Amino acid sequence: MAEAGGSDLLEGPGLVNAFRAWQAATGGQPRDWHFHAGLTDRPAIPLPCDLLFPSESAAEKALADWLTTAAPHLVQPIRMLRPAPRTRGLRRFFRGGRSGAGETLDASDRLVSGMLAAPEGTYQVAKATLTDITRLTVALARDASRLGGVVAPGGRGDAGASDGTTGLYAVLARPWPEMAGLHELPTVAGPLSLVPMPNDLMLAHVPAGGEVSTGRDLEGLLAAILTRRATLRTVAAGSVGATACLRDLLPHADGLTGSAGPLHDGGMDGGYGLFANRVAATWAHLDAAYIRTLISRHGASVPEMLDGVHRDMDLGEDLGGGLFGREVDWMIRHEWAGDATTVLHQRGPFAFRGTDPERLRRWMDQNG
Repeated sequence: MAEAGGSDLLEGPGLVNAFRAWQAATGGQPRDWHFHAGLTDRPAIPLPCDLLFPSESAAEKALADWLTTAAPHLVQPIRMLRPAPRTRGLRRFFRGGRSGAGETLDASDRLVSGMLAAPEGTYQVAKATLTDITRLTVALARDASRLGGVVAPGGRGDAGASDGTTGLYAVLARPWPEMAGLHELPTVAGPLSLVPMPNDLMLAHVPAGGEVSTGRDLEGLLAAILTRRATLRTVAAGSVGATACLRDLLPHADGLTGSAGPLHDGGMDGGYGLFANRVAATWAHLDAAYIRTLISRHGASVPEMLDGVHRDMDLGEDLGGGLFGREVDWMIRHEWAGDATTVLHQRGPFAFRGTDPERLRRWMDQNG
């Protein structure tokens, strides 16, 4: 096949290739991008390397600023606790009267009590952004295609092959909703990362190997750290192979600024809140929480997706977990979702909860 714009052929899935395809298209040299099977190279699990700390480097700040402009529906601001030198002069709190565990925090940050307590050490509050990498990959690919690039399945079968398990994760219900996260907490099992997520969930992640080999092992490790002896409930657990993440974009993001404008799916006139309110008012017969969930995945494309929906039944079959046939059909036609696994992976962090994969596969076999 001829190479689009006279450039080399991109092959293999992943965020970096999506970004390169988008950059080429915006620069007037659209490229062919072929990927095997799924568009992304990872399941919809956020990893610690998807966090940006804009105060730490100019490159991270530039990328975070661009993402907030380009795809505001996919970027979530969060606050983390990170190890800090004791000389920072921040105020230390001991939880539950126990001198053996505590955090070093700035009280003016208004972090509520009932926080996850750190082992002995000094910690500071750090502002971070977490980006939905699976959805960002799709949004970049859609823009690259819209601007003349060729995005299609058909690459080599080993294009997205993993080199083996590099980390283990557990998605857990938070012991209490207001809990903050600890980032890169040192333990005997390796550095443990905790990331607070929407829907009262949190992600625990450790490198592969050592004493932690299952989600239940992670529960035990966390229970030993928590100030309150809360019962932890695992929502999902598994392993993650070598995949691209947000920090892998830093070498490719030189000169990136917010002036580049939003991606098509991020172009929400008036900002995220006003846009969501307008869509909810237009489709007032639909549940407002469901509409906001759709916007968190598809952004400015939601009105096009819902065009012609006049009643609940127009959404199609309920596949569980807030997934309906109409959204699946959209993902098949506009987002290169060729099978049930791809659909579930492209729905964003933790969106797989409640969806029956077998029922989804049957629906796609009948309607795909």
